[in-house]
Parts: sequence; structure tokens; C-alpha cells
Amino acid sequence: MTPLAFQIVVTTVILAMGGLSHADAQSNSRTLVAMNQLAQYAIIKPVAENQVKAGIRDYIQTRLPRESPPVNLHGCGTLELDMGLRHNDLTDALARVAAHHYWWNQLLLSAGYPREIVTSLTDEIEGRLIKGVIPKSNVNEKFVANALSLEANGLIKQLRLLKAKQHWRAKDVIYDECGGPGIFIEFKVPNGVRLFIASDFYVDLCRKQGLPPFDRLKCNHWVEVHNRAQEQLAGIYDYLAELPDGTTKNARINANKMEDGAVFNLTKVLNR
Repeated sequence: MTPLAFQIVVTTVILAMGGLSHADAQSNSRTLVAMNQLAQYAIIKPVAENQVKAGIRDYIQTRLPRESPPVNLHGCGTLELDMGLRHNDLTDALARVAAHHYWWNQLLLSAGYPREIVTSLTDEIEGRLIKGVIPKSNVNEKFVANALSLEANGLIKQLRLLKAKQHWRAKDVIYDECGGPGIFIEFKVPNGVRLFIASDFYVDLCRKQGLPPFDRLKCNHWVEVHNRAQEQLAGIYDYLAELPDGTTKNARINANKMEDGAVFNLTKVLNR
């Protein structure tokens, strides 16, 4: 077990035994992450993995066998869209690290590389990425993308050397930019109603943090969507509608079952 893996296990056990302190419970999701990054990464990691595993499994089982080598380790924006990352902050940065760690593990195993080598190399990368992300006060998407690119290309060099030396029959791997998935959905919001959306990743994360997911102040990942706005979505989102009489309604949107250019008409949804 790597030092980072040991630390994550320890912090997870501590959280499970003691739960959140009263002060933490009064905080909000993004502040909790900023206050105790490593302990929060222990929470973020399984939530992120759970959000991307179905898409990764589908890619490996259905699409990868039809594609010609080499195998591309670049996520092409798929992981971020599947998690619905929108804030470009420390929470999103740690989620991207966790998702790419899982993605690279699964993809390299499917490409024929030995499990013990894959696990060792990707765990080391995870540790370096976490150490590189946590101390930074200006973490953003570009910063994380550059760090992922640097680590991915270093990983590829190591695998090429090992493959040549050990005569593995694994597929070659690359890290190339590519287009991402997702569809555009137009939202129609009636006058006097405020509409907010949050991905399943954020909602599940808040639950795991011990925060009420539909409290926008505590689970502060909700983003307001205005009338006629077009959003690029993939996966499952929750929506929260705040009505003029002070009541709220919430339900889910499965973007994977909608067509590109679809219209989400809140008036029709509320009248069902």
C-alpha cells in the first residue's frame, strides 16, 4: 500500500468513527474541502469513481475493441462531463485526479498491462498529483490539465521501456487531445421561478459529507440556470426549482436519455 493510500484509509476510518464535528456540519461543502483536503479527498474519491465507472466500463467493453491501437489515455472531457464538474475549484480538481486515477487503471489493465505494475505506477502518480494540487491557492482546470498531461506522458515513457524490456504483448498507449461527448439542452424557465441544477456527483458528495444536498447554502455546488440558457450536459443531474410562493420542487434529469438540442420546459414539468 502506498503512503497516500494508507493516509486515505486512515482518514476514512477516522471520519467513519467520529463523523463531522459540529463546526464542520455548520459549514458548506467547498469550505470543508478547503479546510481538510486529504480527509475530503478520501470522501471525494469513491464518489468520483462511482460516477465514472459505468461510462468507463461501457467504453472498454463496446468501443475500445473496435478502435485501432494505440489506446488514448486522454479522457477527452468525458470524465468531467460524467461528473458534471462546473466550479473550476479545489473540489473539482481533486475529483479530476480521482477520476483519472481510476480511468488510467481500468484502461491500462484492458490494454494488457500487468495489474501490479499499473497499480504501482498510477498510485505514485495519484500521490504526486494530490501533493501538487493541495498546496496551490490558484487551482483551476488548466493547472490540473497540465499536471495530468505531464504525468500521463511520463507514465507512457515508463510503460514503453517496460514493455520493450519485458516483451509484454500489451497495446501501445498515447495521450492526445480529442473531442468530448455531451449534448446541449435548452432550458425554459417561467417568470418568477428560479431554477438550479447540480450533478449527481455533487449531490452524492454533499450526502457523504453529512450535508443536506438540497440546501443551496450548505451544498454550495448548485448553479442557477436562466430562461433560454443552453447547457452542455452528460449523465444525471438534479434540479431544484424555487417557486414564487416560497415552496421548492426537485427531481432528476437524465441527459443520457435526451437528444442533442432537446428542450427542458420547466413549466410542463411542474404541471405534471
